[in-house]
Amino acid sequence: DVAARVDPSTVAKFSTNLDTAMMWQIILWAAAAFVVVLIPYTNFYYEAFDPDDDKPGKQVSQAVMYTLGIAFCYALLVGVLWAT
Repeated sequence: DVAARVDPSTVAKFSTNLDTAMMWQIILWAAAAFVVVLIPYTNFYYEAFDPDDDKPGKQVSQAVMYTLGIAFCYALLVGVLWAT
């Protein structure tokens, strides 16, 4: 049947596939970003809430500082373990 036959030039023109290796790299880097940055930030932001001093800027700054400290410790640990 001519109508059901796939034209190779049309499929190649409109088909964009994501490489599987690239897909897994995106997933693993996103998971690493969640573990190292996003989850600690949300935890520190939540813990920095003070009902008496209700300023979100203070929460954000404290969460960012603690998250940077955790990310630095993680990077230092990875660097030491990588070198040895």
